[in-house]
Amino acid sequence: MDRAEAFLSNILKSLNDAMPKRVVRYRELVRTGQCMVETIGGGFHRFDPDEVAALGRKLPDRVLDNLHLPFVFVKSFDSEESVYYLRLYGSEDEAFQTLMSVRMMPRTDRGPYTYKPLVAEFINKFPTLAVIGYL
Repeated sequence: MDRAEAFLSNILKSLNDAMPKRVVRYRELVRTGQCMVETIGGGFHRFDPDEVAALGRKLPDRVLDNLHLPFVFVKSFDSEESVYYLRLYGSEDEAFQTLMSVRMMPRTDRGPYTYKPLVAEFINKFPTLAVIGYL
């Protein structure tokens, strides 16, 4: 690996430090009251309890039963500028569609995706329920 590649690799690693080491089920989060997950960088991503409670009011039980938090949006450098993939661990796509009043999410072999304006709107509505990473 040359110096430029090593430099870019370090930048990407630091950008992804806020990504969760593991996601947590919504039901587990509510049951335990522990509103945080450890991040790759060794810190903690904290959820606002009011935002977590809002999910319980806005989403049907069948979606909540299989929902994992945080929502993980991933920007790939080889995709279009405004495309963000949603990592799926359960029913995150259904939850996103309901919360954002989107009829369906387009899909590729990498999974469902959405666009920057919707990601920005989602983060404005629920700032602690999502993270953005880079591939």
